Parts: sequence; C-alpha cells; structure tokens
Amino acid sequence: MQYLTMGGMVLDNVAAADERVYPHRWGGNALHSAIAARIWSDEVGLACYAPERYGYAWLPALRQAGLNTDCVSIEKYPIAYLQWLLYGRDGSRREGIYAPWELFRGLRPGTRVLGVRQYLQRISVPAGTEGTTAAFRSRYSLDISLLPASFPKAVHIAPSPPSHLPALVRALKAKGTMVTFDPFDDIGQWPASLVSTLLSLVDVFLPSEAEVEALLPGLPRAEQLQRLEGYGCHVAIKQGSKGCTVWNADRCRWTEVPGVDADVVDPTGAGDSFCGAFLTAYAETCDPVRAAVAGNVTAAALLHASGVQNRLGIAKHSTLQQKVRERLRVQTGLLAPEDGAPPEADPRRPGMT
Repeated sequence: MQYLTMGGMVLDNVAAADERVYPHRWGGNALHSAIAARIWSDEVGLACYAPERYGYAWLPALRQAGLNTDCVSIEKYPIAYLQWLLYGRDGSRREGIYAPWELFRGLRPGTRVLGVRQYLQRISVPAGTEGTTAAFRSRYSLDISLLPASFPKAVHIAPSPPSHLPALVRALKAKGTMVTFDPFDDIGQWPASLVSTLLSLVDVFLPSEAEVEALLPGLPRAEQLQRLEGYGCHVAIKQGSKGCTVWNADRCRWTEVPGVDADVVDPTGAGDSFCGAFLTAYAETCDPVRAAVAGNVTAAALLHASGVQNRLGIAKHSTLQQKVRERLRVQTGLLAPEDGAPPEADPRRPGMT
C-alpha cells in the first residue's frame, strides 16, 4: 500500500438545494479522498474508525474497487443521530445538523420533501449529544494505532479532531512518509501552538477559503497569504469552481491554478476528492502546482457521478481513467511556463503527464 487516506467513514444524508433528499449514503472524508486517489494508483487504502451500526456490507465493495480496508476499525458505539448536509442554491453547504437515525431512511433517494431544510434545522440536536456521529468522532480520534505495520509512501489526513494529530504526524514523518493535511472548519478555535506545530510537520496544508478565514480572520487577503507562507509548508487553498491558490515553499511563489468546468451532479466530497488526487500527484512529482491541477481535474470528474458506488465505478474503470488523464494534460498545458515543465510519468503505471 503506497497511499493511505485517514479520516472518517460516515453515512451521508443530503438535502439538496431543490429540497430533494438523499438519506443513508456511504461517504466520509477518508472514503471520498481514497476514491480519488484510486484513480491514479492501484495501491490505495483508507484508515478510519467506524461504528458497528453502519454494518459491514460496504467493505467488500471497497475491496472489489481496489481499496485496501485493513486499517478500518469497527467499534461498538450506539449511533443514534446522523449528520445532514444542507446545500444552498449558491453552492454553499451547512453542516452540523444532526437528526434521528431512522429519519427518511426508507425514502427513495431524490424524493422532494417540501420545507426539509427548515424541518431539519428545527429538530437538530447539538453536535456534542451522545450518539451523534460528531460524538463518535471525538471519542475515536485518529491516532497511531490505525497505521499499518509497513508505512505508506504518502498519507492524507482528512478533517479530524486535532488532539492526537501531532503525535500521528511525527510518527509518519519519522518513517519518511509524505503528509498532506486538510483541517476542520473550526481550526480558528485550535490553540495557535497546535496549528504551528502541525503545519511545521506536514508537507502540504490543504485548507478551503473558509478555513483560511477561520484561521486568520479579518485580515486582508495579501496578509493572510503572507502568514501562511510563514508556516514553512506548501499550501493549496481550495476555492471550488474557481480553482485554487498554491504556495510552493521551495520556489517561494504563489500560483493561481484555474478551475475546471464540471457538470456537477453531486457536490458531496468535492474538497476531499481534490485532496485524494493531490496526494498521489504530489507524492509522484513533489510539485504542489501539478498536484493541484490533478486535484481539480479529478474532483470535476467525480462530481459528475452521484454517490460513492458510482464514483467507485469511475475509480476502477480504465477508459474513464484515461479520459481524466487526458484532461489533466490539457489543464497542465494552461499553466504559465515559469511554473515548470509537466512532470515525468511514473514508469510503473500510466502517468500524470
């Protein structure tokens, strides 16, 4: 196993902007990022804790798609409330809405429920309530015990509670593993010393625009970028359809990487998909700009498919993989010459040229 994505495995519940609901769909940041990484490598696994109530039926499907699940730990925990993701017409997403497990469970996906957004917000319980997926995540934080005996080449740490992250990253770096890190949107509430420690250890920091604002609130954009430079790692700020802004710490240079036109069917997991593809591309090229192009292209391809099952189909479908690689070549060609030549192909498999 060359690549490992660490984070959460959840049952996603989505209320779309048009009030259609999609209950009990497999998701989670570890899974979405692993699927994206799988497009570029045959040696991808995921590591997470998952509550027993989710069941085990999904594990064979992941293995059949070529994902290693040896680092998935099933835990006995009484999940009673699942998170709902509420999407707005402007593309925004609201999280932190927790509703009873059984709500809409037998409803056909895509059924329109009038007033569903207001209803969910009205019945939501606090995130810290015992039995929520948030409470489970706090109890079972990512830690060293999830790591395989043979350390992978590169690891992506998806948004997770921060308590054990410094020790986890130190263990990975001690073995020479590359590490990319995507924070929770509450990173602004983390102790400054914890943030500085983490970002001094990782190879690449992958926040969204909102997370940069949470970390460095109220500062002009130029000053935010200057502060990010000071952490010492590469940075790729995810900006949705606008692409991303990348700091190459080796070249001391910011680069605007344009977005990719996408026919978005399902926006769930967009940022995680970017991060999974970024991981494999960066590990092969050590170039954060090329890795960001790979992230944009891969996320655009996966957002055209609805749900994990369909995205797994893309990840293991050679013809579709080739289409993604071709688009990557086109997008790479749009970069300015000073950002360097396209990377060499990995001789072990069709490359990211």
